[in-house]
Amino acid sequence: YTWLQPTRNGDGNNDNGGSELPSGRILMHDELKLPVSPEEYLGGLCDLSGEIGRYAVARGTKRDRDAVKVCLDTNRSMFMALKMIGRLPG
Repeated sequence: YTWLQPTRNGDGNNDNGGSELPSGRILMHDELKLPVSPEEYLGGLCDLSGEIGRYAVARGTKRDRDAVKVCLDTNRSMFMALKMIGRLPG
């Protein structure tokens, strides 16, 4: 679950001003360095939302409220991004 880890810069420090909360981001399709079709990218995002949910459950059983909130916010952001895409052609 590296997506939930704080982003590190070249000297090993957090890029997010020292906060313990993660500052990573999900790459847009055109930012990927691998040959991935738009359909594969969307499928990956949908799979990621499931992984985030599983992680949230695991953190919730440990009463880690902050991690669960990050998971909720991340899935809400992904949902809004997918909703803004609208109907895909084809």
